Amino acid sequence: MSPIPPRRLWILFASQKPIAVVVCDGPGRWTRLILWHTDTDTFEPGQWLKGKVKYASLSPDGQHMAMYVRAKKARSYLESEYTLVSRPPYFTALAICFQFSVRGNSVYFEGDELVWETDGTIDFRAGTCCVYPLKRIGSQASTVIWRGTSPDGTWKSPQGRAVLTRDGRLYDLANDQPRLLFDGTDAEPSPVETPDWAKTWNELPPQ
Repeated sequence: MSPIPPRRLWILFASQKPIAVVVCDGPGRWTRLILWHTDTDTFEPGQWLKGKVKYASLSPDGQHMAMYVRAKKARSYLESEYTLVSRPPYFTALAICFQFSVRGNSVYFEGDELVWETDGTIDFRAGTCCVYPLKRIGSQASTVIWRGTSPDGTWKSPQGRAVLTRDGRLYDLANDQPRLLFDGTDAEPSPVETPDWAKTWNELPPQ
């Protein structure tokens, strides 16, 4: 029997606010989003998705996440591939576009602008009042997109803070000895309801 691969974490840092999203890859085909307030080191566990986030991009203020997802279709062995924008740590789509190839369907933040490279139809499920200037262009196979990779598991925030992800755990590297900040090894997939604020573009979450 093959050993179960360790869970993998990768991180998206907001460029203008002390916010990050931790993408928990695993167990198995599952993925979970965790909202990390980097100034207080508090973590808000979010939704699970039976699928994989192949790349992601975070808005400068950390309020919105654009991503490419490959997930299993309900009651089927087939996969569904799509891009969407959501409010982390939830996957519920504010806008979504279905298309069959990552090279023909990309979405990401470029500063304060939301760029959607697709020839498909964008479905605005939270209304058409996207809070970002939307630049839509045809599919561009050569586009370079941030994919959340770190060969040695080390990450650095825009403020210069160094952290390490290893085997589903997140460590602070400020001192000689790594300090555990978050352990994502024990959580198991379970339903998480999307709150009302995360179904809108700009409603503020409760404090």
